Amino acid sequence: MKDIREGRNELLDTPTIEIISTSKSGPKYRKEYQQSDKGPRQRKTCTFCKGDHEYIKEKCPAWGKSCHICGGRNHFASVCKKKIYSITQAKTQSNIDSDTEEDEVTLQTEWVMAMNGPKKHRMTAVMMINNQRVRFQVDSAADVNTINEKYVCPDQIVPTSQRLTMWNKTVMEPKGKATLVTTNLKTNEKFNVDYVVVPNDLTCLLGLSTLRKMELIHINEDRFIAKVEATGNKHRNIDALGDLGVATLKIDKTVKPKVLPCRRIPIALKEKVRAELNSLVQRGILERITEPTEWVSQMALVEKSDGSIRICIDPQPLNKALLREHYNLTTLEDILAEMGNAKIFSKVDIQEAFWHIKLDPDSSGLTAMATPFGRYKWNRLPFGLKVSSEVFQRHLNDALEGLTGCFNVVDDIMVIGKGDTVEEAHKNHEENLSKLLNRLKEKNIRLNEKKSAFRKSEIVFLGHIISQSGIKVDPNKVRAITNLKTPEDITSVRRFCGMIQYLSRFIPGLSADLQPITELTKKHKLFVWSNDCEKAFNSVKQKISNHGTLSYFDPEKKVTIQADSSQNGLGAVLLQDDKPIAYTSRSLTEPQKKWAQIEKELLAVVVALEKFDQYTYARTIIIQNDHKPLENILNKPLSCAPKRLQSLMMRLYRYDVQYQYTKGNRLQIADTLSRDPLPEQEDFPDTSINTVVLALPDIMLNKVKDAVKIDNEMQMLKQYILNGWPDKHHIIPELKQYWSLADVLTYEDGLLMKGERIIIPRALRKEVETKLHAAHLGYDAMMRRARDAVFWPGIAARIKEIANACQPCQQSKPANQKESLIQHNEGSNPWDKVGIDLFQIFDQQYLAIVDYYSNFIEVEHLHTTTSQVVIRKLKNLFARYGVPKVCISDFGPQFSSAEFTAFMEAWGVHHLKSSPGHHQSNGKAEAAVKILKNLMKKSKESKSDAYEALLEFRNTPRQDTNLSPAQMLFGRATRTLLPRREHPARMSHQEATAKREKRQQSVRKHYNKTARDMKLINVGQKVFYQSPNDTTWRQGRVCRKVNERAYIIEGENGFKYQRNRRHLRPDTTNIIDFSQDRESNCSDIFRDAENECINSPPNAQNTHQYSLRPRATLQKTSRYEDYVYKLCCIHTSSALWLLGQWLLVPDFNFNWLSPTFNPYTHTLYP
Repeated sequence: MKDIREGRNELLDTPTIEIISTSKSGPKYRKEYQQSDKGPRQRKTCTFCKGDHEYIKEKCPAWGKSCHICGGRNHFASVCKKKIYSITQAKTQSNIDSDTEEDEVTLQTEWVMAMNGPKKHRMTAVMMINNQRVRFQVDSAADVNTINEKYVCPDQIVPTSQRLTMWNKTVMEPKGKATLVTTNLKTNEKFNVDYVVVPNDLTCLLGLSTLRKMELIHINEDRFIAKVEATGNKHRNIDALGDLGVATLKIDKTVKPKVLPCRRIPIALKEKVRAELNSLVQRGILERITEPTEWVSQMALVEKSDGSIRICIDPQPLNKALLREHYNLTTLEDILAEMGNAKIFSKVDIQEAFWHIKLDPDSSGLTAMATPFGRYKWNRLPFGLKVSSEVFQRHLNDALEGLTGCFNVVDDIMVIGKGDTVEEAHKNHEENLSKLLNRLKEKNIRLNEKKSAFRKSEIVFLGHIISQSGIKVDPNKVRAITNLKTPEDITSVRRFCGMIQYLSRFIPGLSADLQPITELTKKHKLFVWSNDCEKAFNSVKQKISNHGTLSYFDPEKKVTIQADSSQNGLGAVLLQDDKPIAYTSRSLTEPQKKWAQIEKELLAVVVALEKFDQYTYARTIIIQNDHKPLENILNKPLSCAPKRLQSLMMRLYRYDVQYQYTKGNRLQIADTLSRDPLPEQEDFPDTSINTVVLALPDIMLNKVKDAVKIDNEMQMLKQYILNGWPDKHHIIPELKQYWSLADVLTYEDGLLMKGERIIIPRALRKEVETKLHAAHLGYDAMMRRARDAVFWPGIAARIKEIANACQPCQQSKPANQKESLIQHNEGSNPWDKVGIDLFQIFDQQYLAIVDYYSNFIEVEHLHTTTSQVVIRKLKNLFARYGVPKVCISDFGPQFSSAEFTAFMEAWGVHHLKSSPGHHQSNGKAEAAVKILKNLMKKSKESKSDAYEALLEFRNTPRQDTNLSPAQMLFGRATRTLLPRREHPARMSHQEATAKREKRQQSVRKHYNKTARDMKLINVGQKVFYQSPNDTTWRQGRVCRKVNERAYIIEGENGFKYQRNRRHLRPDTTNIIDFSQDRESNCSDIFRDAENECINSPPNAQNTHQYSLRPRATLQKTSRYEDYVYKLCCIHTSSALWLLGQWLLVPDFNFNWLSPTFNPYTHTLYP
């Protein structure tokens, strides 16, 4: 029977009903049909079938029938006393409304229904949800809350596997579930309530659990719940976040902020993470942000035993910058002084303690963390920050100030009752507890009922058992010591004695008690375990376990954990100032015994941290361990660790750990406990390596396993991995190359692994190399593939050798990166150095010439582009401005002809030619061509005079010198159409030169940011070279160096080419075998149709001189390249070419077929 006492609730729109009852029909049915031996049977209207028949149960038509409304037997639905107004469902018990995070989620079917009755007795409550007023029916028989879909935003609905069983046993699939902030409009209190989302045609219900927590109904506590439980519930305000004030986080400004990327999470957890994030946002704990923040930490997930998850911030980077406020934390010694005459004890645990403290906006920004769904910041103090304990302790002390008989350490509060008698102590305890609970209610502090205990004669507090008799050690802290087995050999004795010698510093007389056992360690002493040894052994264990030998935990002191592992177990001890606080040990499962030593060592660390969680959480912990590789792996990113180590490292993220390598002889306690562990075991999931082995087919995997078995090197490496690595100086030479990798080597299912890569034995490496290079993807791609699947020492160098030796790979390599900028010396006087180039615009040919010193540009129109015409134009310019010292051009046919070369020599001009395909060498002339084309194009479009535009350009001051080209060339400005007064130059030539050099330095610095100089190539070295219009690399050999970056290359066909260093690569294939007596003289240089530099074969005679039509050669570049190459190598191609030329050119001259004709300088048109 559930009673709701009479009264009126301000929240409810209608009066409360007096009684809601749920009764069983079976017993009542039998009672009404109970027969009497006295008097005849009577006929009356049957209350079970509504018929008129003799009052005998066997004659009732409803006897044996089932009601389709309530499911009960022996009555019809028409007379059922449980007719339904609204929805009746199955309960899905959730943990969101529960008091603790440890509650498990279970599924069970329970009837939930609103009782039938007059409409005036129906209770309703109006709540505010999502800025909407929602009317709920108050149903004390319902165990779940339901809400219509129209009141819930789509992004608030989370998928659920729950099913609702209706009153008629039909199953309904809900729309989902949602946790919504529900506001009581009468009291303005806010609650986070778990709802099942149902279609809009069903009734919204508030179930019993939520009604009680909202204090909308009251239950007769004397009949239904224990008084102690009532105390906890009475003072709880569910789901409302407490308010212990606002905290400000201070950071060290000298620490550089870090912005970390989002961690990947398993796909199976994504929806859980999304739902939990939404829940925390709705509760105001988290807030989604888009604005930039200086700090972005990573999210850490903790999966609980019930399958749900807890979202935390990975505080490691931020903790390095946070400044502690060094608030004095309460210690057990402080409490003991106040506990005289205490007889009754209660312990109250605060749920989600740190979330009771708000963060100011600036501090909240520091806690930004990256998630797969965007960035979030914490509005409440998050777990894991190294300052969280001190901040919370200070705020809680302020909140509880003035209370007597109450002591708090972080989130645990102890209440005591003092008195000469138990009755007096109980009375005092009730007063203290009542004041505490009232204060907690004022501050809206939530309690964890599962971890709380009320009115006890003894309680466990801070790892000690406190009672009216005093204080004693919690047996769980010393069970690892008291359960130590009797030593069975001299090695075990020495190990035990080493531990006792360490502890004897803190326990007087311990060495004396150990005397019978230490006698066994003497030289030539036989191992005989006597009765005296057994007595001494038990006496020593008893002393170690005594509460006087264990120190009290002091939150202000540093915490150290010594952890170690053996072949069979794990052991650890918690220390402060080298004094033991607690011990622990446990056995390894059979699969865990096969783990690599580094994995067992890290498991020991994780088990110790979690076992001592009340001491280790939210403070810096020093971990001492004797496995050196563990130090390296903990300092590396998570992605660098093997899979199983990744899982263990994830469990470390909630702790602030500093690893400290310590030699094994200083870990006597942990070593002893690990070799004689408690029988308890932890079912830790054995991480599979399927994600790795899928990279190789099953046949190949079996071959690798078989090869490992017969490979001595692999077998020795396996022993090192499983049993631990010796000192580096004692490792066999063949395995020293693995020493630096010891922290990432594991053994899994017959395979040796480096991280997630399989170590390939020597016998199979050749085959694996072939498979890696099957796609001819080059060194980088092969390395990426290898990093994903396989490994052996020196694999990178071997892959590089294979890629470099592959001729198809070398021939299809991309172009080289540009080299650093080498700028021209622009000369000390005007017109000392000039650059020339030809260009075409509007179907007209022009010659451009530019002065390097002044940037003064001249342009000459050409009717033809022969060398003779170009020479005539240059003579005109030289006569006007003087003969330059240096002239730079490309390898155009006009500039590489013998006639032009003779002209340059006759006039005393040093002629430099840029390499084909490397126009940067003549960049000044190329820039001048670009300027002239731009002027002429715009002048034509605007129908203005191009010469006037050129005049203005020559008189426009340059940005680098602030002088015009005319001023730099002539020393004065020339007269233009723009009116101006005569005035002296703004600066001297020396100043202009200095300013120009400064600008050149800036240009060079900017250019060189993406440039990289290549190694020099030696004369005679085999190389690959590229042609200007072809990206294929061809083989050749260097026969002469022209300048710092220009070389003459001899190709496979015997021809000579000039190439810039950027178009050359060293040949690593060792395939070409050049003849050593081949002619290497590159002095006879000619120009072919592709603007390449070649020399004629030895028998060629240049007996014909021909001129070219304008642009004839430049318009047919690629075809003539093919012709030159194939003419010498493929007779069929030569014949086809001859036929084609005969068809195209009526006056084609075949005289050049004579033996003395030079085909490389012949011109098609006379």
